[in-house]
Formats: sequence, structure tokens, C-alpha cells
Amino acid sequence: MKNYLLVICTVAGMLISSYIRAADEEFPVRAPAAVKGTTAGMLDPGFWISRIADPDRVMMSSDEIEALNQRNTTRVIPADHPYAKNIERIEKDGPVFTRMNPLETSGSFDGRIVRDRLSVNSERLRSGTFYDRWALPVTDEKKEAWIAASDAGSVPDTIAPKTAMIVRRTSARLYPTSEPAYRMRGYLDDNNVTSLDRNMPAAVLHRSPTGDYLFVMTPIAWGWVSVEDIAYAPSRTIMRHTDPERFLVAYGDAVPMYADIECGVIAGHLQMGERVELIETTSGKHLVSIPARCHNGELEYRWAWVRSDAAVNAGWLPYTQRNVIETAFRLLGRPYGWHDSWNERDCGGIMRVIFNCFGFTLPRYWSFEQLCSDHATYVGDNEDAAEKNAMLAEMPAGLTFTGTTGHITLYLGTVDGKPYCIHQCGWNYKDGDTEYKMARVIVSDYENIGFNMNRVQFFTPMLP
Repeated sequence: MKNYLLVICTVAGMLISSYIRAADEEFPVRAPAAVKGTTAGMLDPGFWISRIADPDRVMMSSDEIEALNQRNTTRVIPADHPYAKNIERIEKDGPVFTRMNPLETSGSFDGRIVRDRLSVNSERLRSGTFYDRWALPVTDEKKEAWIAASDAGSVPDTIAPKTAMIVRRTSARLYPTSEPAYRMRGYLDDNNVTSLDRNMPAAVLHRSPTGDYLFVMTPIAWGWVSVEDIAYAPSRTIMRHTDPERFLVAYGDAVPMYADIECGVIAGHLQMGERVELIETTSGKHLVSIPARCHNGELEYRWAWVRSDAAVNAGWLPYTQRNVIETAFRLLGRPYGWHDSWNERDCGGIMRVIFNCFGFTLPRYWSFEQLCSDHATYVGDNEDAAEKNAMLAEMPAGLTFTGTTGHITLYLGTVDGKPYCIHQCGWNYKDGDTEYKMARVIVSDYENIGFNMNRVQFFTPMLP
């Protein structure tokens, strides 16, 4: 028996060793903190701030930012624009370029719009190959179950919308399920449309047959939301709480809130860019009002406490280069989340929440964000990388987006004629014979990790 067990253990050990060797050969290596082309010093926000002449100058007032927000709600992209086809394609998936107001749906809504969206989603699912969390193809039976749960056939021609509020950070989904539909094995969940913020208004337009998911319109996207993460309320109540006179905005990632004034019992977390109504500040604590869902699905507000030394600000952060860069670096190293899946963020997701801290209301998608300024400059027809580097060096560090229809970055500054940026990267790069995987927020240049200046199509300074 002992010999028999010895043989089994030996064989098992050989198999495990073989698997480990195969894994080492097959899988990329985790990229170092300072990726190719950068230095350790560049991972300190102070490195970039010290290179700015007046980093504490307020670049836009709150009124100027709000005026830009309003211009973006009516910004029209012409049919011959370089991004026009990209916008048309992406909007079929749920994100929208022009911010929507769910509270203006009034007493009726055209049900054909909802049916059309659900039909497009169904055809996309049927015609594509997707993988589940076990890296196995999603079966036709599973696909049809998700389509049946969408229940497009029961959507009436005229819908009576119900106004509602998102009560905690959640996801908008293409299909009414929490199960993933990965584009490739274990990666890029195409079921996820975007994350939605606490205190974001919504219009409920449809429900799954079991009632566990609701199809909603939000300011930044359409999609299915878990019923546990949303609560019904009259539009006047929602408006009062989405735009309070006094508020805290979180500029850190996952700022703790507490159920007791002693700050001993966690009541949840504020995500970067989220804001909540500020009741008072006393004894080194902020008392805030946070949304919650009652047992009957209605909206209520509860008190919570936030430590005054937490990464929160009473009112919007002043829009300075120092503040934007320091806020962006608070996300350095955060894992990649396609369309904000896995409770993380992608390249457009981090830009949206960073600029939320200053009062900007950016759209969800990265190519959309590049167009939300009166100073968006198309450089995609310029094939001279050196000339583009020089152009970018004249733009404000920490306030300028650079990107393509597939990616967006925040320009940090130029060192020895070479520009650098901070961004969320979901891909790999090679250095010699070694393949490195980033899959996190990094600092990089524009030539060493596969995002090259000759690919960049827009420089977008976020200025008045």
C-alpha cells in the first residue's frame, strides 16, 4: 500500500510540476511597478507637480465647469466627424454620448425604444461567442434563458416610467443576470455596460419576469440593474438629494462610512467621485445622509458618519493641476475592470470618476470623453510623432486627455522631450523575450507599452 501511495504521489507531483512549468511558459509575467520607459520616481505625483509653474492655480471655477457640463448636454457630433461611427456603434451597447435626464421622462415613454434595445442585445448575444466564469462557451440554452428574462415581448407601446435612485455603486448590464459573458476566456465581460454611482437618478422602464432586475435609463447609459441596488421615489425627492446645497465628495477610493459616531461599525464605502448630502460636521466627524432601499422598494435616507480626515471634501475639489494629479494617483495600481466590471474601472471609468470630484459630468465611454471640451483637437491625421509630442508639451499637464476610439489617458508632463501619462491598461507588452501584463492603472510614455503617439487621435484640454 505504501508503495502504491508513493507512486500516486510521485505521479501527482510530476503532473503539478509539469503544469507549473507550462503555466510559466504560457502566462505573461506581472509588469513591474515602473513599466518599461519609466522610472520609480515617476510613480510619485510630486514628481509631476514639481514640474508645473503654478500647480495651485484654479483653472476653472465651479460655475465654468457647470457651464461646460451644460454645453456638453447639447453638443452635436456631425456625421463626418472621425468618431461619428464609433459613437453610433457604442451607443447600441448602452452608453450614451449626450447625458440623459431620467427625471424628464414624464408620464409616458415610447415602448418601441426599449423593445428595440432589447432586440439588439438579443441578436448580439445569439450571434456572438461568449465565455462563462469557467472559461466555457456560454450555451445556446443559457443565451435563450437570458433573452427570455429580458421579456421584450411584454413591453407595451406606451410605458409609464417610475423614477428611482441608485442607492449604492452597482452595474448596468446588457442582460438581466449577474453572470458574465466574457469576450475571451476569463476576460472582458461584455454583459457589463458600466458602473453606476450612488445617488444617480434613473427611470425604470421594464422589469424581468421574476422582478429581480429592472431595465433603466440613467444619465450615462441604458441597462439592467439589480432591484436591490435601486429605490423608487418622486422626481422632486430625487432632485433634492442629487443636488444638495451642502455635500461631501469622495476623492479617495472606497472611503469608509460608519453607522456610529465613534466610527466603529462600517456602513459602506463612498467610491471616488460620489457625493452625499452633508448634514453637519462635529467632533472630527461628518454626518451625512445616504440613500437606502426600504423593504417595499421605496427610497429612504439614513445617517452615516465619515471621518473628517478621510479623503473627502466639503464641496467640489478646486480644479487645480495639483489636485487632479494627486487624485489620479490615488488610483495608481488599481486593477483593470472592463466596462467597470469586477467592481473596478477601465480607462474611461477612471477618468469619469477623477473628474467627478471637481464637478464635471463626463459620459461613460473613453472616446466620448475626448470630445467633451471646446478645445478637443484632432491630431489623428498627423503622422509625425515628434511634432505631436511637441504639441502635447504645450498643453496643461494633468488636465489634458489623449486617446483613440479604443483608449484614453491623462497627460502628466514631458521629460526630455518625451510625454508621459497615467491611465488604466488592460493589455500586455513585451520587453525582449518576456511578455508583461499590466492590467492596472500605470504611468507610461507613449512608445514602450503598445500605446504609441502615432495612434493618438485627440488632445483634449479640459479648459473653459
